[in-house]
Amino acid sequence: MNILVLGAAVSGAAAARLARHLGYHVEIYDRRAAALSALRDEAFVVHSGVWVPDHLRNKDLVVTSPGFPEHSPPITDALSSGISLVSELEFASMHMDTPVIAVTGTNGKTTVTGLIADMLVASGVDAVAAGNIGTALSTVALDPPALTVVEASSFQLRFIDSFSPSVAVVVNIAPDHLDWHGTFDAYVAAKARIFENQGPEDVVVVDADDAVASDLARQAPGRTIRVSGHRVTEDGAGFDGDIVVGDQRMPPPDVGASFLLDLAIASVAALESGATPAGVAGVIAGFSTGPHRRRPVSYTH
Repeated sequence: MNILVLGAAVSGAAAARLARHLGYHVEIYDRRAAALSALRDEAFVVHSGVWVPDHLRNKDLVVTSPGFPEHSPPITDALSSGISLVSELEFASMHMDTPVIAVTGTNGKTTVTGLIADMLVASGVDAVAAGNIGTALSTVALDPPALTVVEASSFQLRFIDSFSPSVAVVVNIAPDHLDWHGTFDAYVAAKARIFENQGPEDVVVVDADDAVASDLARQAPGRTIRVSGHRVTEDGAGFDGDIVVGDQRMPPPDVGASFLLDLAIASVAALESGATPAGVAGVIAGFSTGPHRRRPVSYTH
């Protein structure tokens, strides 16, 4: 199979290495020649400079990176040519046979992704965090753990075909990345793809107090669990002074209200995926906010 990878940053480089590992012929395009230096040193065929449609000649598949908006010439040319186009997220998942939890949203998805992975590990589950949180899913696919927690951006979700997490988390949805998607509706539609391939046995965890996310989750084919940072929902999950998930009550750390929602959502997703109550409670008790996470900023003109 002949593959063209668009982009030479973290996800593109990881996809190229996975494709080579699978025995495919790989070429990589990035407008910036400097970005391709490491891959050139690894003896990949690379292309830089102004995009030309001839890069698509004799290609069977294009794997794209988030750096290429859906209206950019490499994407539109690939789509009009009829060549299959997938994101790095989709490409990696095509070559994994272990379960995935996927987390998306406008704000909070990195925190929730890390929390879920930590809760699973604390419960003795072989799990790692991947995706936008740092390690590309294509890198994980080379030696996958028992369970992978993926931070899935709208960029990655836009070009999936079969990606299907056993648990999908939608933290919240607000206008963002409109320069990439073009419209808010297109952005929301990309987020919705996180659960479009799920079955009735799968789960969607959603912020009950976010109108867009809650409305979107009504389209999900599986079971939906609504979680609130201000109350316990009809699905038995949220915050009422403790983090509550069903019959589990876990004292929260001293953090802001938005982090209480993150902790509650992560707890639901982790418990649904095999974490133990003790493992979840231990991570909650030791939680502290990361650097640059929703901190007040003062501005002096």
